Formats: sequence, structure tokens, C-alpha cells
Amino acid sequence: MSRAGGGKECRRATGWPLLVALIVGSLAGCAVSPDPYPTPAPDTPPAVAADTTPLPPAIQRGVSRWVPVRWAELPGWGQDSLHEVWNAWVRGCERPAPGQAGLCAEVRQLAIATPAEQQDWVVRRLQPYRVTEADGTPPAGLLTGYYEPILPASRVPTATHRTPLYGPPAGLPPGQPWYSRQDIDALPAARAALQGRAIAWLADPIDAMILQIQGSGRLNVTEADGSVRQVRVAFAAHNGHPYRSVGRWLLDQRAIREASWDAIKAWAA
Repeated sequence: MSRAGGGKECRRATGWPLLVALIVGSLAGCAVSPDPYPTPAPDTPPAVAADTTPLPPAIQRGVSRWVPVRWAELPGWGQDSLHEVWNAWVRGCERPAPGQAGLCAEVRQLAIATPAEQQDWVVRRLQPYRVTEADGTPPAGLLTGYYEPILPASRVPTATHRTPLYGPPAGLPPGQPWYSRQDIDALPAARAALQGRAIAWLADPIDAMILQIQGSGRLNVTEADGSVRQVRVAFAAHNGHPYRSVGRWLLDQRAIREASWDAIKAWAA
């Protein structure tokens, strides 16, 4: 699959700790309207055990300073179940990162543990950090995350799925410009080079572009026999042309008012 642009990397401290802090902390900002009908009382969340373990020293990472904090300092900590996070950890541990095999073994063992046991393990084994400026002042900036789109796809072209996702063509020159997107759609030589290289077909060409810009994603592929299975696709090669933002170009042409994928899809419809 060709990739149209580069991705952003978010640095992390000890693999999961900051991620957990962000997930749990973000839950505190969510709210729902009260139910007009009485509902059974939810299970009481486990009590947050007092954490008196000495904190490690702060870490200097480039222009940022990572200051260790107590779990109790995270908004919403102890008020939510960890089962969704745990399911994600178990899936992530199918191919553990170097040095995390032992940690993953513990995660799998606690997959059916009680919420209190899981929370106790998190407090004992993981350390949340507050990221500040190098001088300790709160940072002013944008926190970004990475996601993988999940898209319906077909193994073969159909009346509804006509947009191909290509694997790298044979003889693709590394680091040198190849055919552009327009060439791929229009030139017989480019289409011939990609003959038989389609790995799946999508219904929406904008979705294909999103997937290529993002660099990875998951496809719910309908096979020839009608069965559906999910596969992961990821960056494999580049056509050597510089990336230009579609949203920026449309804004410059005054074709859209905001650079969102919904606006881009509405323009292309």
C-alpha cells in the first residue's frame, strides 16, 4: 500500500503508564444526561488503595520534563473499570515489544481477575507521569494520538467496491519518483505495472486515501465465499512524490470551510 505522508510519533515513558493515565483521565471529562427512569445501581468501583511508595525521580526528555505522580492524582482514577483497557493490553501482548514479555505474562494472568486485583496491579507495576516544560511549568501545546481506521473491503472488485488498494509493484525504484496518483489512474503503463497487485477493494476512494495517509488500518474483508475476516494493512512503499494536504488545497480553493474528512467527503460526493 502506498503512503502519501509521514506519521507523527508520540514518545512514552515505560510503555503503557502514560497511556493508561491518559485513557483513565479522559474518562472524567465525559458525562451523560440522567436517565428519567430508575435503573439498578451499578457495581461499586473498587476502593483506591493508599499509595505510599516513594516516587522515582523526574525524567528529562529533550525539551520536556516527565514528573512522576500518584495514581490518585489522575481525575477519575478508581471510578471506572479497567476491563476495556485490559482487553486492549491482552491483544497488544500477542506480539510483545522487546523487554515486555514478562509484563505481558502478568497481564494475561490477570485477564480474568477482579477489578480490585487489576487496579492493584496497575498501581504496583506502572507509573504515570505529568509532562511539563523543561522548567516545570505546564506546557501549552497540542496532544495528538494515532488511530487505525477500520474499513469494509472486498477481496475482489464488485459493483460497490471499485477502489483498489495496491501492494508495491515489482521493480519499484527506492527513493526515486514513480508514477503519481493521477498517472496511476490514467496512464496505461502505470496501470499495467500494478496489474494483479490489488490486495483488496474499497467502496469509497476517500477512505482509500485516508488509509494511505494514515499509513495503517484494518479491513473487514469479505472473501469470495462470503465469509468476513479482519486483516491489518500497513505502509509498504512510497511513490517518491512529496505529500500535499488535500484539506489545505481545498481550503485554498475555497471549496470547503473546514479541513475535516466529513467536509472533504461532502465536497467529493
